Amino acid sequence: MNGHNIITHVVIVSCVVVCVQGSIDLLPRRVDDVHKSAEDAPSPTLSRVTERWFQQKLDHFSVTDDRQWKQRYYINDKFYKPGGPAFLYIGPELALSSIYAEEGAWLEYAKTYHAIGFSLEHRYYGQSRPTADLSTANLRYLSIDQVLEDLASFIVATNKEHNFKDIKWITFGASYGGLVSTWMRLKFPHLVTGAVAHSAPLAMPTFSPDYLVRAGEILRKVPGCYETVSAAYDEVRENLKTDTGMKNLQSLFRVCDFDPTNRLDVENLMMDLVAPFVSTIQFNNVHTGSLMTIPDHSISSMCKVLTDSKTGPPLLRFADFARIYYQNYTAQKDQCRNTTFASLVNTGSYINYTNDNALPVRQWRYQECTQMGLFVTTTSDRQPLGNAVGEDYYYKLCEGLFGPAFNESLVKRGHDYVLMNYGGFGIRVTNIIYTQGMDDPWTTYGFTKNPNPRAYAVVIKGVGHVAAMFPSSSSDSADLKNGRLEIQRRLGQLLSSRDVAIVG
Repeated sequence: MNGHNIITHVVIVSCVVVCVQGSIDLLPRRVDDVHKSAEDAPSPTLSRVTERWFQQKLDHFSVTDDRQWKQRYYINDKFYKPGGPAFLYIGPELALSSIYAEEGAWLEYAKTYHAIGFSLEHRYYGQSRPTADLSTANLRYLSIDQVLEDLASFIVATNKEHNFKDIKWITFGASYGGLVSTWMRLKFPHLVTGAVAHSAPLAMPTFSPDYLVRAGEILRKVPGCYETVSAAYDEVRENLKTDTGMKNLQSLFRVCDFDPTNRLDVENLMMDLVAPFVSTIQFNNVHTGSLMTIPDHSISSMCKVLTDSKTGPPLLRFADFARIYYQNYTAQKDQCRNTTFASLVNTGSYINYTNDNALPVRQWRYQECTQMGLFVTTTSDRQPLGNAVGEDYYYKLCEGLFGPAFNESLVKRGHDYVLMNYGGFGIRVTNIIYTQGMDDPWTTYGFTKNPNPRAYAVVIKGVGHVAAMFPSSSSDSADLKNGRLEIQRRLGQLLSSRDVAIVG
């Protein structure tokens, strides 16, 4: 986060690791850099995870624009045997380190089915940089359509390079990547035999008020926790009414450069305060192997602090947890946080690419504003935060980041385009395995029942967002272990079946 604004990871809470990276130091291990194009690549008989580069077209839909760029990917053939399938992990909306090709449930399945593993970095993230910078004009090539064409082009070229004949490809993705994995099977059924989509919010509303409703329901499982959060936000609103109260909030939550008379600043502050408890609920201390290093970051540990009435009223308890959160899980520590709306816009307006470990704020904001939506609001009265952040906040944010043309009308048009082309909850694609953790607020927008006889929902009790994608652990619950076994079984069915019907 570079000490700028923790709000970014809450607003893009639809993502999987981006959200966590915004709040937790991510220290990926690196393999030796092998900067080679596909033409220079060695044979697929490898002994380790290898970083490679693929020549990708900038605009797949132009017959006259021949510009190209290098897209990073990794190969893991540790478990591969000739005749086995190809597994493709779709990079999330952040840098793709070698860890994604070294660890994760998808590689455990690769071991079982002797698959060769590929992981492809998403355009505009990490080192996969199609344009010189992230100006609004250059970001026009950042779209779902272009991303899907990237993946299809990669599959076709890889089949040719490795002389794969009649190989079965399975795509894997988590959260946003789960959406992309699903849409690959929908759009390219002749290339993709099946797909796994972890915690994919297929309903894809422009605004997601039920996210916080579900978060509140999860909090209610711990006696007194929901009530404490609700009371704390009531106290925040009361403090905002006076100069003394505002100074109190600044002291408690390390907030600086804030104007309580500016409505957008107030909304931004409220979203900043959402960060600690939303991040904790969504991920609930999943076992992530080396993908991330996380101390006890669980709902139970959070609620233990929030419900300890001996430490003071709800606002003080919430401030205590916020301090623990920022100290243990972020690079912010004790820094004073600028929560002005102008600071948020300034941070997201930085057009230069950042290093691999920095949160890619501008890219994901562009995707939100032009196609993805999924903006979290507090417009439902069935959640603990009260009326804090409405839809207009996000319209103002899109305009502030990308210009006046990125207004309400554009946001709605872009989102409607995605639903029209990819189906939303009405999608009827087959050979998909959807996974959902029932303690994930995004479950509201995903499949918890089989959407058709040839698409399967694996519902796992007691776990949060994308829990099934992470490496197995001896401390995994029985439900999580059984969920992964069910995914493995369904994969076996897809790989052994000769029936690859497209529509259910």
